[in-house]
Amino acid sequence: MRRRLNVYHCRLLFFIGLMALAGGIVGGHLIVFIDLGSLLLLVVPILFYFFISKSGKIILEYVKASFKRHHAYEKAELENISAAMKSTVKATLATGFLIFLIGLISDFASAPSAEIIFISLAMNLIAPLYAIGISLFMFFPTQIWAENRLNTQNYLSTN
Repeated sequence: MRRRLNVYHCRLLFFIGLMALAGGIVGGHLIVFIDLGSLLLLVVPILFYFFISKSGKIILEYVKASFKRHHAYEKAELENISAAMKSTVKATLATGFLIFLIGLISDFASAPSAEIIFISLAMNLIAPLYAIGISLFMFFPTQIWAENRLNTQNYLSTN
């Protein structure tokens, strides 16, 4: 049996393609946008958040249910998914900007010259870029989808 691409796979491919396009526009150097340390510092707390929070459990249940062919979502499930995605977006953005501030403080404390501060500032800005990208392309569209389904169900129930 052949499976269709999951929504998350499509968003991830779109995000990678957008990063490649941005790298091509900037000058063909995609390596400028890849910083594995910043990505790991962002992804590890998000995964930790998934396993310790109620929102993370709701999102993992949503991912499991999305692999089923036709899953009808109840009103309470949609409200929970929307709230979980909203809190995950906030946590992801907060983590990205916290990484930026920690990197900025450590760079100011240990930088020998002004030129190095500007280079490290540019490297520190990659973590919030990753946080914004992950939030906008993975979690925020699912929140909007859940709210639209919820509004559709509310509209159909009133008419």
